[in-house]
Amino acid sequence: MTIIRKKDFIKRVATATDVTMGDIEIILDAMITELENVVRDGDTLKVKGFGTLTSIYLPERNGYSVKEKKVIRLPAGHRRVNFKLSKNIKFPELGITDDGDEESDASETLTE
Repeated sequence: MTIIRKKDFIKRVATATDVTMGDIEIILDAMITELENVVRDGDTLKVKGFGTLTSIYLPERNGYSVKEKKVIRLPAGHRRVNFKLSKNIKFPELGITDDGDEESDASETLTE
């Protein structure tokens, strides 16, 4: 797996679109800001043919402290972020294929 840095990604998009790197950077920064707003506000972003980003507010709940070996109370306020790939995106080498559902089973869960 290769890590592509923001600068390299901007260069790829600029090359593919014949748009300046400066303009691509402005657009990418605006997109990142809006994605942060989606997560913060608990909204869902659905991009047909790409996937769905959802943000779920986590209420106060029980957790387990491995260090203390006991159940602890986790405060409310965190968000869980899920991204589900569209069924149109397939990576058979990774086991991601069209399973007949609206979205693929491949998802990444992040905690803010």
